[in-house]
Amino acid sequence: MPRTLTVAASMYQAALLVYPPEFRREFGDQMARDFEEANSEAWRETRWRGVIALWAHTFADLVSSVLVQWLKSRLPAIGVASAAFATLSVSAAGQLRRVALPTPITEGDRDLITVMLMIMVVLMIVAAILVFNLWFSRSLVRRLPTHRRF
Repeated sequence: MPRTLTVAASMYQAALLVYPPEFRREFGDQMARDFEEANSEAWRETRWRGVIALWAHTFADLVSSVLVQWLKSRLPAIGVASAAFATLSVSAAGQLRRVALPTPITEGDRDLITVMLMIMVVLMIVAAILVFNLWFSRSLVRRLPTHRRF
């Protein structure tokens, strides 16, 4: 078997890193073994033609299954929701700046409104950062050892 097939198996193992951690822990080793076996079998049966067909099929499957597994993990939903909330809040704050107030405002009042809007933007960014930190640390917390009480 050519060295290229060994390199392909290593590349496939590296590509498995794009799966969510839980899925990878449960199925990653078996998927890597299955790919190596299919790669060897394709080489024995039809040489390069079979190997290239296997790689094309595997790549298409990898792309679609990675998307499905990340959507099943629900982690992207948290990120999208927090980013959408921050974006909409900042957009609304920007629109408030353009609203004509019924009473005439002075230049000092306009500056005060601008400072308040900037503070609101900073608070929205902080909220988004907190949500993203919780999102990414979620997988780290699950890896911590749990202490059982007897």
